[in-house]
Amino acid sequence: MKHTVRLPFWICLGAALVLPAAGFGLAGLWPGVVLPFAGLALGWAGRRAAWAWMPDALLALDAGLCAVGALLGAPAYLMVAGAAAGLACWELSGQPEPGEHPLAQRYTQEHLKLLALSVGVGLLLAEAGLLLRFSLSFGVLFGAALVVMFSLYRLAVLFRGRSS
Repeated sequence: MKHTVRLPFWICLGAALVLPAAGFGLAGLWPGVVLPFAGLALGWAGRRAAWAWMPDALLALDAGLCAVGALLGAPAYLMVAGAAAGLACWELSGQPEPGEHPLAQRYTQEHLKLLALSVGVGLLLAEAGLLLRFSLSFGVLFGAALVVMFSLYRLAVLFRGRSS
């Protein structure tokens, strides 16, 4: 059961580095190929110095890099996948290795399953959104925006009620 969390972390980190670099390379944006690997060096230095804010900074760097790449003409499907891998890597960065206790191992396995499911479904929907083209009227989009805003308001009220 060794390396339960470390192996998925390194796989996600590799994908978060290689996918945007490949996208920049395909678009001919050569400085963008080097930037993800500069982030790796920064992450290594932050891990050695035990900077607690480093995973958050690297997530912001990865998401920003993928967004800029998509805006500059890099393949959007690679940038979206790179951002999703960066998000999964960020989630796994704070996860400790489970101990020998069976419940800790089960918790870690369930956490990894839920993470894989949520990132996989989100990535599938995002990639499908890039491929499928259809038009919606302004009224439908306005109604959807109202539903989202009302849902966020109710969520904020729910959390405010629990904190007091």
